[in-house]
Amino acid sequence: MSSRTHVFPLGFGLSAVLCFSTTSPAEDPPPRPRPPARVYTNEDLDRVHAVRDETGVSSVPAVVPREAEPGLRVQRDAVRGHGEAYWRRQAETTREKVRRLGEQAEELRMRIAREEDLRFRTSRSTRRSSAASGVSRDDRIATLQARLAAVERRAREAEEDLADRARRDGALPGWLR
Repeated sequence: MSSRTHVFPLGFGLSAVLCFSTTSPAEDPPPRPRPPARVYTNEDLDRVHAVRDETGVSSVPAVVPREAEPGLRVQRDAVRGHGEAYWRRQAETTREKVRRLGEQAEELRMRIAREEDLRFRTSRSTRRSSAASGVSRDDRIATLQARLAAVERRAREAEEDLADRARRDGALPGWLR
């Protein structure tokens, strides 16, 4: 007899024993329910508003720390002079700039769609390019797409610049919303 005739049945029997559980799913204990999560309401906030300053929310250091290295900045608004009002104005200015750039991008998208539609129509009827202007329709589309990419990049850079400056200055994220 070969070892296969002994090993295979032995392996099958061993795997069958290990695969079958002695307990049935009906005997498993039910999962424990999770305790409900605490929900805080405005009433809770109103209740603790009177003791708000006792939590340290408005505390300031007794001594302003010196800069350990020339590149480090002190993390206090009073020293920097850029508080919440400043960053809210900066965020509003940036939002307006991004909105104008978004309008430009939408106009460029419409022009690209128009040019592609005209290219499709003219390619079906004839195979001529605009020889009078010296610029093919494909070149105009490529130019418009490059302008669109530049406008989208400027909008993204404006938002990233604001977030980076605010982060370095210690502005709270809520001030930028």
